[in-house]
Amino acid sequence: MPRSICWETAFSIMQELPPSLVDHESLPNMAHLLLDPSPEIAKMVYALLHAASKKRTEYLVVEAGVDTSTETAKYELPAELLQVVQTALILQGDQAEPNILGYLLGWMVIFDLFNDASLRVKMGYASQLRDLDLISSNFLPNILDLAARSKRAWSCSRSRFAQRQLK
Repeated sequence: MPRSICWETAFSIMQELPPSLVDHESLPNMAHLLLDPSPEIAKMVYALLHAASKKRTEYLVVEAGVDTSTETAKYELPAELLQVVQTALILQGDQAEPNILGYLLGWMVIFDLFNDASLRVKMGYASQLRDLDLISSNFLPNILDLAARSKRAWSCSRSRFAQRQLK
């Protein structure tokens, strides 16, 4: 537990730092911290990543706006963030249960990146998610499974959706 206390202290201090210290490169560097087993740390990391996603979006919108080249620029989600949503529900080592909170917070950061993004940036993100097949093979099945397991579950089965409807 001392490691957890150190991380909590560090992140509580980081939340008091001026916003100018968070830049567009902060998000890829911190995304893996969403997988921390401590829910408190994951929530603090999400708050920082939420701010970093705004900075990244601002940076990419400006970059897309001034890009006059005829080549199609690729605007992609950070690979480190995609790794979080692809691996959070896979048991690692002596882990007793999947990191559901880290998984959900990872998707929230992905959705945060779409906020205020230009059409060009959004299309880059959407095509990347489509190419990796993350929505139909990862997000929707897992969200439906989590909803079905919830104590306040609404009746929803994955079998009600045809694979072709999800693509």
